[in-house]
Amino acid sequence: MAGPAASVLLPDVLTAEGTVRLRRWLEGSFRSEGGDWWTPHADTGAGMLLVEPEDYESDEFEEAESLIGALGFLPATEIVLAAALHRPESHRMLATTALELAVLYDGFVDFDGLLPPVAATLPGRLFTIASGPLATVDDGWHVGDAEFLRAWLRHPGFRMVK
Repeated sequence: MAGPAASVLLPDVLTAEGTVRLRRWLEGSFRSEGGDWWTPHADTGAGMLLVEPEDYESDEFEEAESLIGALGFLPATEIVLAAALHRPESHRMLATTALELAVLYDGFVDFDGLLPPVAATLPGRLFTIASGPLATVDDGWHVGDAEFLRAWLRHPGFRMVK
């Protein structure tokens, strides 16, 4: 069973220096397999976490407008994070990794869906991004900053989107 996923959105394309910095960071606890980076956390029961930087692509005008309005930029790079398992430990591992990368690159976390309503009451910035021309609040997804994710990790209702 696949676990939750998220991305860290960056305003710029990763430069050679940024790529080297990411590689050094990944080499600290991850292993490379077929060009993808995985971290084993068998001791915590969290399973594996995929980390994969790629160019950000958006086919929807409304999505691009919504992201620019919320973040002040259209992402150029996203670092995709995907947990292999759907366990509380996997959710926490995904979130802490996303937080570290958001701080490292001054990026925003794309939660790949909507968080529960209580999330909107927490400190930090949390935005709802529209997913199409007729999107309602329930049709979008959340993007938040590092301050928000720190608060969300401490909240008793914490979970990432599955």
